[in-house]
Amino acid sequence: AGAHDDGHIRILRIAGNGTGQLEMLSSGSQMSLFRMPSGAFTQAYLQNAFSSNSNGVLGLEATLANNLDLGLIGNGTFFLGSVGASRQYSATALGVGAGNIYRLGGGVSSNALNLDSSAAGNLGVLVENGVGTRVLIGSQAGNGAGTVDTNDIHTYTGGTVISRSSLLITRQATTGANGPLGNGGTVDIFGTLQVYNQASLRNLAGTANAYAVNIHPGAVLWLDNDAVNLTDRWDDNTAVNLNGGQLYFRARNDAAVTSTETVGAVNYSRGSSLRVDRRITNGVAQLTVASLNRAGVGSTLGIQPNGNFLGLNAGNDETERLFVTAWNTTLPTLSGTVNRNATPGFANNGILPAYYIDVTNNTFLSYNSTTGFQSVQSTLTPATNQVAYSHIISASPFTAGLNGGTAVVDVSAAAAVTLQDDPFLYALRLNRDINSSFGQFNTITFGGSGDNVGGLISVTNALSINANLKFGSTGANEAFIYTAANITMNGDISASSITKFGGSALIIAKDQTAAARGDGGFSGNWVVNGGTLQFTTLGGAGNGGTITLNSSSASTAAGSTLTLNINPGSPVLAQYSMGRIIGVDNAIINVDTQASDRTVGISDLEIFSTDTTGLSPARLRMVIGRDRSMVNAGTLYLTGTGNSILASPRPAPRTTRSPRATRPG
Repeated sequence: AGAHDDGHIRILRIAGNGTGQLEMLSSGSQMSLFRMPSGAFTQAYLQNAFSSNSNGVLGLEATLANNLDLGLIGNGTFFLGSVGASRQYSATALGVGAGNIYRLGGGVSSNALNLDSSAAGNLGVLVENGVGTRVLIGSQAGNGAGTVDTNDIHTYTGGTVISRSSLLITRQATTGANGPLGNGGTVDIFGTLQVYNQASLRNLAGTANAYAVNIHPGAVLWLDNDAVNLTDRWDDNTAVNLNGGQLYFRARNDAAVTSTETVGAVNYSRGSSLRVDRRITNGVAQLTVASLNRAGVGSTLGIQPNGNFLGLNAGNDETERLFVTAWNTTLPTLSGTVNRNATPGFANNGILPAYYIDVTNNTFLSYNSTTGFQSVQSTLTPATNQVAYSHIISASPFTAGLNGGTAVVDVSAAAAVTLQDDPFLYALRLNRDINSSFGQFNTITFGGSGDNVGGLISVTNALSINANLKFGSTGANEAFIYTAANITMNGDISASSITKFGGSALIIAKDQTAAARGDGGFSGNWVVNGGTLQFTTLGGAGNGGTITLNSSSASTAAGSTLTLNINPGSPVLAQYSMGRIIGVDNAIINVDTQASDRTVGISDLEIFSTDTTGLSPARLRMVIGRDRSMVNAGTLYLTGTGNSILASPRPAPRTTRSPRATRPG
């Protein structure tokens, strides 16, 4: 008998002594699943049941106390997972799989595989087998989710890899050299690592972390005090490198407890974020970082509180605080004008650059030395020690005479707002359409220079901007556009580069090339740190700049997306104007030509992998609609430090997919 790809086999009764075997094969898009509904399965049975080339997931549907050896089942690459509900592997031993790798989870179920050995001292089954035994949590096949929950201490030394869409929960404290993630080694997080209960990443001496932790784009490191309040799940002096990932700190589930965590310098690049969660009504959570260091162009840092509680006054019974130690003695540059009602500690009048955003309340941020990060409020009367927008526009027209480059403006109107002139402001938050004045096509200019620049936020309603946007007085600043709601841009954009972040879409509806604009056009690069960038004209990307799609999710099913939905009108090749499209770790390109028998062209494709383990390849997905439609691409480049996959979902009948892609020698 055989099961291929998406086939599942469930054995209800173990009996007989025949010699027949099962052949189970998996693919890059789907894992075969062998369901085990009782605890009666033994190593001998499983070893004899599968052909020597079989692979997939052994899915527990009941507690299993019998020792298994994964290396002797099929070709040695089976994952051990769970199906239907959380299941427990309570045996005292588990043989390592092929390549000296334990494969757990598998991505066929979000239910947890619980590792809870009955051995003394919580000594777990993931042991060193020779030198450099590794643990792989989850498979990327089929965009499936998987969870492994370990209540043990392990001895393997080769490191841990947590795949996208997978969650690893650790519960035990380090004892001597051994810990919940083995004996030293590197932890590569592509999905989510939850450090929970008694678990900590610090060594037993408390002098450093026990593991080198790599947070990859889209990944989440979750320091979770929900069950037990520990203040040192991460070493105070060890840096956190957020390479497009998230550091998540959650407080104790107890309103009487103030939960705190301190980490070293936070270095952030791509679309990174810090999440602080008070957990419960009247809870308090405080995260302190030594410093914040931006990598450069295209780097953003979202701050994610659990509600509008960021930086409330000291003594408040319900607050979430984020402090930067270096900023408490040397305040960062705050620019623009705000409405501030007194100041605790010290602070300048203004907001942080627009690459810092409160991504829960979709607003800009300020900072002071007593309450840390503060969300900019949309109110004319901010509470004591709070900060608000300098101008709030509740109805049309847009305020005239804003020409100093400092106004921090919130448009919270019930209908579209019409410009009266060409405003020069610092930052703008919108919930409605912006229209130019009658007979005009106005320009909104954003102030600032260097790293201290303003930007644009959309909230609540999908909206259109029927005006030009200029970032910097000469259009030479990096443009920061955060989309909590879809924005359609119907005007020219002038900037050195454009960085789009936020979960909704930025839709470019106007040709930005020099030929269309007559002023040199937009020649910068695009960076997408989340959500969708969409072009509704062939020249929307401008004069050939690159488009970088940074992985923005811990799930393989979601990712930063480029959408190309133009109907060329005939079978003749229609060419988009962008340069190379770069997908970092996990990205999506959607192409819908709106009709069959259409061909569009794009430039080169590049898949960039941050993986150094060989176990978590980067993936760029091409999703192409319509029958007999093609996308012609240039050269396919595979770059970075790991393997890469160019994937395409199963096509509809008669749909043809290109790209015309080759790998350079």
